[in-house]
Amino acid sequence: MSSQQHSFHDENLPEVVTEDSPEVYLRQPTHAEKQTIFPYYLYKASAGSQSAPSAVTTLIPWWRHPRSLWLIILTVFLAMGTAVAVLAVLLAKQLSRADVMPIFPSSMPEPPDDSNPDPKPSTTCRHTLCTSMITIVDDTTPSSPPNSKLFFALAKDSTILTRRGDGTSWFTDWTSVPLPDTANLKFLSQPSAVSYQTNSDGPATTVLAIDSNQNLRSKTLRKGTWDTEWINLRGGHTTPVSVCSNPGSRSFDIWSTGTDRALLHMHWNDSMSQYTPWMSETGTLTSAPFASCAGGDRGSIQVALLGAYIELPYTSFIKRWDGRKFKSEQFQEPTPRVQLTGDPVAVSLGPDRTDYFGIGKDDFALYHFSWTADAGLSSIRSLGGRFESIPLALVGGKDMVDIADMLVVGKDRVDVLVVGKDDDRLKHKALIGSTWGKEWNDLGGRFNSAPSGFVKDGKAFVYGLSNNGSMFHASWTVGIGYEWSDGSPWVIDGGNLTTEGFRKGMS
Repeated sequence: MSSQQHSFHDENLPEVVTEDSPEVYLRQPTHAEKQTIFPYYLYKASAGSQSAPSAVTTLIPWWRHPRSLWLIILTVFLAMGTAVAVLAVLLAKQLSRADVMPIFPSSMPEPPDDSNPDPKPSTTCRHTLCTSMITIVDDTTPSSPPNSKLFFALAKDSTILTRRGDGTSWFTDWTSVPLPDTANLKFLSQPSAVSYQTNSDGPATTVLAIDSNQNLRSKTLRKGTWDTEWINLRGGHTTPVSVCSNPGSRSFDIWSTGTDRALLHMHWNDSMSQYTPWMSETGTLTSAPFASCAGGDRGSIQVALLGAYIELPYTSFIKRWDGRKFKSEQFQEPTPRVQLTGDPVAVSLGPDRTDYFGIGKDDFALYHFSWTADAGLSSIRSLGGRFESIPLALVGGKDMVDIADMLVVGKDRVDVLVVGKDDDRLKHKALIGSTWGKEWNDLGGRFNSAPSGFVKDGKAFVYGLSNNGSMFHASWTVGIGYEWSDGSPWVIDGGNLTTEGFRKGMS
């Protein structure tokens, strides 16, 4: 073969035949041909020939051979099948460890429409004062990861749901607190819950909710297993209950508003494994009570409520329980007298100080007063703003403790969270020592409930419900300044939860 016909010089290469032929054949190269760089050759046959000629007319790389193409496709499909099988095995292992593996949240909730200065009502908060629909307590399951919390909420099908997470990851999805096989219980109220120490079973968690007959039901989680029955504690209730436990007491106390609007009180003593009968306190309540376990030698409890007083309903009162009885038979009232609406909130920074918060009935501003062992009740003052939810109070500092539904972090700092009226966004203001921050900080979100949350290791985690009943949350760093920092995006956590707070026959 001449150099003009091919760029390679090899005496063993066949010559090129120039005549045209309609037939094309594929043959294996000779031994000598295999020594060249071309593993396969395409040949043309002479017209009328029945066998492949020896002359080369076209050279084709191996990967363009039809059988090679099918081998490549088959290899790709086998590789893809193997990858899918491996992923399926890994996913099955992850699902089997759902109690310890994190479940990450999904997308951000829809932001408010800032272009419309007077948007149409998008939440149930617009025509009333939203209450907290989510209860968060320490996770007492023996196998729970560090810092895990138990979340409770009322589902739209009137069952009680629970979930476990630590603010960063979810360890389970929403599941129903089990009902007995013979029960057909339906609940009216959002749940309350308390975690406490028992005599013999270690830490336990009791969840409480009002059933369709307005009786209080309780169910306890012990050593990671729920009791069989929802105990009927009866009573006749018009609001959700407030419950708290003083550290080390091996007991808890329940407070509620009865159908006669009196303050109801019940005590659980784990040493005796029984509830006391309901005790009724005189007075006319216009709110749910809020109890804050303040600790101390005898386990004091500060109870905040709104009630009728002479010609002014909705004024704020407190009663101080010393572990055995109220310090005074009379309700104590701060001055000047201010009409509040919704439900009050209390947070104790120890047995010697408790701070109280409520929303003004006419101006919707946040009001604050405090009680200290040295000075007694302070005067009540407005912190300004316009709001549409009951507040969430957090206390921040160096040593962090969770007390009741409040976020307590030391002795010198109180952070208050409340939903802004007409824009549904979360607002924040801090009290450090005896001085409040000057401005309300806008933390965003779009709330269809009052905020819930907890503090852990200098981080505040805040939760709320969107208008479709799904839960969402965000977190911040609680520092030494008045404003929080390092805020995360608002993230949707899912759920099909009710947004209607329980308030039977209450104005």
